[in-house]
Amino acid sequence: MTAPHILVTGGAGFLGSHLCEALLARGDTVTCLDDFSTGHADNIADFADHPRFRLVTADVTQPPSGRFDAIANLACPASPRHYQADPVRTTRTAVLGTLAMLELAHASGARLLQASTSEVYGDGAQTRSFCHADDMVGGLMALLDSPRSIAGPVNLGNPQETSMAGLARRIIALTGSASRLVTAELPADDPRQRCPDISLAHDLLGWQPQIPIETGLLRTIDWFRNRLQPA
Repeated sequence: MTAPHILVTGGAGFLGSHLCEALLARGDTVTCLDDFSTGHADNIADFADHPRFRLVTADVTQPPSGRFDAIANLACPASPRHYQADPVRTTRTAVLGTLAMLELAHASGARLLQASTSEVYGDGAQTRSFCHADDMVGGLMALLDSPRSIAGPVNLGNPQETSMAGLARRIIALTGSASRLVTAELPADDPRQRCPDISLAHDLLGWQPQIPIETGLLRTIDWFRNRLQPA
């Protein structure tokens, strides 16, 4: 039986690379498309030589040749400083890139997962909801694998809210840091609250996050400690 062939655009980004790795781990064939405007080669270094992995360095508006069983379109600058730096290119990527992926999905008879993003930022008092990358990838894969055709948006995330100041204090405590909190003006149009309603994902996919924020923070701290240690 031939392994499913999945195209992941933005596959060298943070979530994209985790998704590529998870798909490879379960036996799929993966084509990663990325122009490396915000993605990084380091993100895919651990599996770049995998026999079922192919990297295509290109813009999402220039889809690769081939037929795919599913497409996960994660190609768009996610960080505010990236997408605000060139709003025209961001709009082009979001609109023309999505159109190109729709056309490719139609030609391949493939399922298309179109992703959007919500970001973190601010003065400390606003709340955010943090979902571990492994949980998020699990939700994305559940959407890709769903036997149902889902036409509308499905929120993925963790509905547990925390203030940014509260998060910073937890990180300081977990790391034993002597850092002090510094606040700044809230950026224009930045919301005071972000909390996903994941009831649809739970009902349709049986999905909900499993990793508590404390566990996720400890894993993240360990990752940075290992990465920043001198060779």
